[in-house]
Amino acid sequence: MQPILSTRPLDKVLVDFYGPLPTGMFQFTYIFVVMDNFTRFVKLYPLRKANAKICIKKLTTDYFPTYGIPKNIVSDHGRQFISQHWQTTLKKYKIQVTHTSIYHPQSNPAERVMRDLGRMFRTYCHSKHSNWPQYVPYIEWTLNNVYHESTAHSPSELFLRNVPHNPLSQFIHFPNNDFPPNYKHQLTLAHEIQLTKSEARKKRHDKTINAPLFKINDLILVKTHRLSSQIDKKISKFFLLYDSPYKIKSIKTVNAYELVGPEDDTPRGTHNIVHLKPYKPPTMVTPP
Repeated sequence: MQPILSTRPLDKVLVDFYGPLPTGMFQFTYIFVVMDNFTRFVKLYPLRKANAKICIKKLTTDYFPTYGIPKNIVSDHGRQFISQHWQTTLKKYKIQVTHTSIYHPQSNPAERVMRDLGRMFRTYCHSKHSNWPQYVPYIEWTLNNVYHESTAHSPSELFLRNVPHNPLSQFIHFPNNDFPPNYKHQLTLAHEIQLTKSEARKKRHDKTINAPLFKINDLILVKTHRLSSQIDKKISKFFLLYDSPYKIKSIKTVNAYELVGPEDDTPRGTHNIVHLKPYKPPTMVTPP
């Protein structure tokens, strides 16, 4: 397991889509999720369509002017994020474009936000699902103002340098803090905590897998993720478990490999090691 780590705000920003959702107010059907990897600060943009053009507009007209331009934007291999428009526009802002492993959502820390969104929407919208857009601002505020164990601070504290408002303060008199927190010290502490927790998660994860290591130009098989189709009269249980064979072009991290076709070097994306296994050429058996 190779975690995505950052050392300060706007070092890496993670993006993803939540949806499609039941059509709600203003015909919204998706949420464009933008999360700062270091502080876990989240922006939620309800969208009518999930395409690269509207996402670029949200970033360039709202996120960048308000919060700053990140060094690196990380996404999955969704068609919006591998489009020419997405990549060329971000490069104009001198932003490095990075993609996580295919079919391995665990490699994107934004997946935690996706789970939180599902939990919160179930709480607020279980009786009428199309009401979800009206709760987005409240959910965003909640995510950004609760204590995060991976940093020992709230996202707003680290990203906006804001001390979150305590709603109990109108009922209880808390002692004043005469020593405002040192922002640089907060960032250092948050980074150290993230490293400690990340190393612990990596050890737990690595104990659960026993994956082989591959070299450049090795031929390997890739686990398939095909779906059943009643129209085509095909069922997922009858597909081969692995697609074959592909060649390793480069090693992105210790557990992520860039693959190409074995003959024509056609790009096949970056895959996590848990979905790969060595290719063994068939052997001819001579009958007795």
